[in-house]
Amino acid sequence: MEEETVIHALVTCSHVKQVWDRVGIGTTIPHDHTSFLEWCFGVFSGVDASKKCLVATLCWAIWSARNEFVWQKKVVNTEGIVVLAKGYLDQWTNAQNTLIESSWSGFQTGDGVEQWFAPSKNSIKINVHAALFEGGTNYGLGMVAHDHQGFLIEG
Repeated sequence: MEEETVIHALVTCSHVKQVWDRVGIGTTIPHDHTSFLEWCFGVFSGVDASKKCLVATLCWAIWSARNEFVWQKKVVNTEGIVVLAKGYLDQWTNAQNTLIESSWSGFQTGDGVEQWFAPSKNSIKINVHAALFEGGTNYGLGMVAHDHQGFLIEG
């Protein structure tokens, strides 16, 4: 059994490889010690902006399916992961093309609504999210680090 690393969970796991194959994005890695970030750079260098969005959304859907299995013992098949990712991406794309939310005057500076901003030059920003689950014996924790251009350093 392969060690549970980010690259394994999101790319090299045999179940996950089926997801990437289904959408035409390979899981070839140049060497055994390739990090998830190196894999992303390799994939991103050969695809257009819409495929980059699909890669990011698939990573989210794969992680979501993994959490469903780990925490709920629910198995999400390859097709379910792809449908979830593409559906979410379609909704997000449509939301970007609408003025409904951005023209709503209910948002005001200082109203508590947060918006992410990249850190200043020569800095990194680490965002952390935690969740406590019912019963108090289970929890989840996630972190991502971005550079001053907003690029993912590690997650």
